[in-house]
Amino acid sequence: MKKLIPFIEVTQPIGTFYISALSARTILKISEISNVSRRQFDSDCYYNNDSSKCVNDITLYCSDPDATFPTPILIAVTEDISSFLFENNMLEIDEKKIIGEVIDGQHRLLGIKDSPHIDDFVLPVVFMFALTEEEKAYVFSIINSKQTQFSMTLLYKLFNLSNKRSPQKTCHHIARLLNSDEKSAYFKRLKMLGSREGKYSMLSQGAFVHHLLPLITNNPHDDMHKIKRNIKLKEDSSLPLRGYFLSEKDEYIYKILFNLFNAAKAVFPEEWSCADKYVLSNTAGFAGIMQAFPRLHELGALNKSLKEEFFIEMFTKVKVKLESYGQDLSLKFYPNDEETADKIEELIRSALNDA
Repeated sequence: MKKLIPFIEVTQPIGTFYISALSARTILKISEISNVSRRQFDSDCYYNNDSSKCVNDITLYCSDPDATFPTPILIAVTEDISSFLFENNMLEIDEKKIIGEVIDGQHRLLGIKDSPHIDDFVLPVVFMFALTEEEKAYVFSIINSKQTQFSMTLLYKLFNLSNKRSPQKTCHHIARLLNSDEKSAYFKRLKMLGSREGKYSMLSQGAFVHHLLPLITNNPHDDMHKIKRNIKLKEDSSLPLRGYFLSEKDEYIYKILFNLFNAAKAVFPEEWSCADKYVLSNTAGFAGIMQAFPRLHELGALNKSLKEEFFIEMFTKVKVKLESYGQDLSLKFYPNDEETADKIEELIRSALNDA
């Protein structure tokens, strides 16, 4: 079946191309998606080496009530533009005929194709006509070589624009509060939106949220989608902070973390203040404490206290354990890396188990 679609003509140094919009289903009918594995670094998946995972992630994303794909699918049409031009700035497209190859947006289309929501999407399309294979490769490489890693910190910040609750939004809000509260151990020590706000800022907001989320949810995106659809979230006793989130008591989460890190600062004042010499308030230190938090919370529940005094008692045990090893929290013994996060978790758990 032939159909007429309006277009906008755009001329740039490489030549002239044409911008329009088509349903995802129509694009799949008229275009060829080839060599997808070779193109796993297209602009849909430059952050992800796993092509199949990328497609699955896009399929899952299609179920989001606010899903959007604003960037265009780029199609290299095999024939010359004269075969498609129609009067009044219209292109004539035959839905029963393959007219070209997708240069960019392969994974987006495959993800939408596998989604039950395929008919919800009309996508912007750029048609480039009569490109040689060399020109296709050049355009493809230019699109993807100019991509930069998307800032997770910015992503979490953007969640704060939603008027619905979500685990991500809660974590971002708590990070912002801890960074702005003059009585907080993390006062002006977080790099909000990736910028260094204070002299001792060593932990990014993105890293803060990344390590806090697993204490609230096993699947933050699923939780967010269910909240948008007014579907009740399930409880999970293995996640120590989930109950507070489900009860909409975010202030409890904030106060617990406030007490936790103020206690760490009280027991290790020098280590906390000198982030250039010690790991404690750096990313690895924060990650290690977060990884050990389920055990800390468990003991707090048994003692019926999550006050700062309780956490001071726990960190004092950690300090004694550390001294028994003949170590301190300097970068000499605990460099700021992922392995150190695991070592700090083990240190804390071992100290608590000895108690």
